[in-house]
Amino acid sequence: MTTPPPPPLDPALERALKAIGACLAAAEAHVLKPPSPPPPGCWRWVDEIPKWGPILTPIIVAVLGALLAYYLTGYFQQTLDLRKLELEVQKLALEQRKTDLSGIGQMRELIAQLYKDGITPQEAQAIALSLAAFGDLAAPPLIHAIETGSPNRRTGAEVGLAAAALAAPDPVCGTLARVIDNRTALFTWQTHESAIRLLGQLGCQNQRLSVEAFGRLLDGGVAAYRPTVHEDGVPEVDDVIVRRLLDEQQRALQRVAAAPTIAP
Repeated sequence: MTTPPPPPLDPALERALKAIGACLAAAEAHVLKPPSPPPPGCWRWVDEIPKWGPILTPIIVAVLGALLAYYLTGYFQQTLDLRKLELEVQKLALEQRKTDLSGIGQMRELIAQLYKDGITPQEAQAIALSLAAFGDLAAPPLIHAIETGSPNRRTGAEVGLAAAALAAPDPVCGTLARVIDNRTALFTWQTHESAIRLLGQLGCQNQRLSVEAFGRLLDGGVAAYRPTVHEDGVPEVDDVIVRRLLDEQQRALQRVAAAPTIAP
């Protein structure tokens, strides 16, 4: 009995089977294909490394040695330079220390002369101007000279403070401001008067707040101002003195407000 032929495949299914067969054949051919050799000359230098090793090794070692020597030379040279600089700074500091000690001795002699009995206005001014050569260092002893109550010494000290402010304006102005800022009865009203007058004459614009605060203190009258004053002089604080200080404060405030700012 003859077997009937199989029914024909669907055209779409037949095309799909052919495509699958072609993909499998291409994959098999790719797997079985031997790898292609590298292009001529590619990576050939790797094979030459053993041959050039004896030649390159001394060169590389020499270059690395030179770089290390250069680094170490620079490092040690920098260390020596820093040490020399440190020695120079120490030498300058020692010389400055000797100068400071010498200056302190000179200041001590001038201060002793300023406090001698019967000093004249001319002598007081000459000594105070000599002290002013030390700049802001002269401010504390000159303020103390005002505090002693001697009219001649006070006049000379004010001249000295004005001169010291030419060399060190901001430190001197700051010292004067601390006088009027004090509220613990450390200074007399005469010292306050000298300080507020100098603040105005010197145009201590950076101390304007201190000048204004002193004015507010005086606005409180004798009751507010007296506790802040060392009453060791004559006359004692009264309404006339407060008014006198307030007038001085107003003049100082006008001068300070009109003055340029002093650079620190």
